[in-house]
Amino acid sequence: MYMPYTTNPHLPKLRMQAARLVLKQGWAARAVARHTGFNQGTIVRWVKEARMSNHQVIQTNLHVLTIAQKRCLFQQNRESLHLD
Repeated sequence: MYMPYTTNPHLPKLRMQAARLVLKQGWAARAVARHTGFNQGTIVRWVKEARMSNHQVIQTNLHVLTIAQKRCLFQQNRESLHLD
């Protein structure tokens, strides 16, 4: 998974806002993609990142985490939310 580097300081927050439209407001990823102008696959990736993260933004460099690290973060997030 590759997410290009950007210098736009607002993009990490925008990513989370787009993911929240899907997660919290029930929008389809396709509708969010049309609304924001990003690719649907990109929105789906951001939603996955938002589910696995307890941060307020989705950082540009989050893609450098290994799958094992992402699983560990996801498990920590589940434990902190008591979803087990």
